[in-house]
Amino acid sequence: MRRYVENVPPSLTQKELHDRAYALLYRVLKDEWGIASPVVEKTPLGKPYLKGENMPHISLSHTKGIVCCAVSWKNVGIDAEYPRRVRGSAAERVCTPAELRDIQSSPNPAARFLAYWTLKESISKCRGTGLSESFQNYEITFQNGMPHLNGYTLFFEQYGVHFLAADGSARADASSPGTAPFARNSYRRYRPRPLELRLPAVPASFPPAFFHPLV
Repeated sequence: MRRYVENVPPSLTQKELHDRAYALLYRVLKDEWGIASPVVEKTPLGKPYLKGENMPHISLSHTKGIVCCAVSWKNVGIDAEYPRRVRGSAAERVCTPAELRDIQSSPNPAARFLAYWTLKESISKCRGTGLSESFQNYEITFQNGMPHLNGYTLFFEQYGVHFLAADGSARADASSPGTAPFARNSYRRYRPRPLELRLPAVPASFPPAFFHPLV
């Protein structure tokens, strides 16, 4: 799995963020994957995929200040979140009782919840289920600071003030047509850093937009 992130102005609208995320995807597909004219379609539940045979899996996300995408020969999902205040009712809808206890005991409950939320979003994107499946179906634990869920390959890190999570599950998903993996295993996996729960201060201004591959 290869992930890519680009800083963008924090003032962009949702449509502009959407367009910038797809522009990033098209650029990396052409420059690094040799796919000059990709055609992106969506499943009935909204999961994007590349039309054609022997195409890699894709996933996109955007939030205030960044856009990102992931490309892999195996099923993949990526999510990005900007730090924000969280209501307790939202955590109760998303997290299991064990996860709620972990959040409540954390020195930074809002950051801990966003870690769970971002990870579960990446899982749902990888599975192609979106919001049709309850996030409480996935109970994530942290072992030595890293997220763990049986049957999934999860990654989590902070990128500046943002939370980034990815699910690079090896098993295929029937909801993703036209994405049979190549016979060769040619993806590269980045080395995740330990989970950091402290939120850095939001900078007064973001650096100029740049292209930054995370491998």
